[in-house]
Amino acid sequence: MIARALELRKAINIYITADESKDKRLLKFKMSELEWDQLEAVLAILHPFAKASIKIQATTKPGLGDVFCVYETLFDTLDQTIESLRSGPLSRKPWSKTFGEGVSDMFDKLKKHYDSTSHPFAYSDAVLLNPKVKTELLERETFKRDNWKQIYLDGIRKRYKEYELNYPVPTTSNGPRKRQAAEMESDSDSDVDILSKLVRDLEEENNQTSEIDTYLLARRDAKLEPLDWW
Repeated sequence: MIARALELRKAINIYITADESKDKRLLKFKMSELEWDQLEAVLAILHPFAKASIKIQATTKPGLGDVFCVYETLFDTLDQTIESLRSGPLSRKPWSKTFGEGVSDMFDKLKKHYDSTSHPFAYSDAVLLNPKVKTELLERETFKRDNWKQIYLDGIRKRYKEYELNYPVPTTSNGPRKRQAAEMESDSDSDVDILSKLVRDLEEENNQTSEIDTYLLARRDAKLEPLDWW
């Protein structure tokens, strides 16, 4: 609505000024240059939020993994706006102080909703399971505070381990086979050799990287969509 009003600004002014009614009732709706200037600023501030809302509501592809990214973009936008209102180009506007207070309230409101995403693990897991992003987003200062990066990584590892235990991958067996002569001769090996082999096998088993860590350590693919990967 604001964008449309600004687009028709000249026509609106002409229409109101041309009011020929006796009481000139439309003149009270005529906006000053200052008010039009403020309206342009409001549009610039709200436009990123409109784009974010449309992006999150999209249903053609998974969007849960974009939630953190969208929040980060909005926080960056508000930070830049606040800085501009305080000491940048917008600070010279007569309404900069009032707008600054309003944008600061927007920041606090957004942070309140953002903090709620720290509890449902679906948001963090969706980011980590996105081959385009993985841990890259968690390197930002926002996630380094309060050790969120490590919390999210520990969480997804724990959930993957539980899933792995509850839903083990079935293994196939070819059944018993006849032992070869070389294998029967190896029975004469000493108990020490057998024990040493067992220890080595256990060490290799403990050093194996889990599937989730193998995935996270692999290089990100900026062109690959999550559903294509999984």
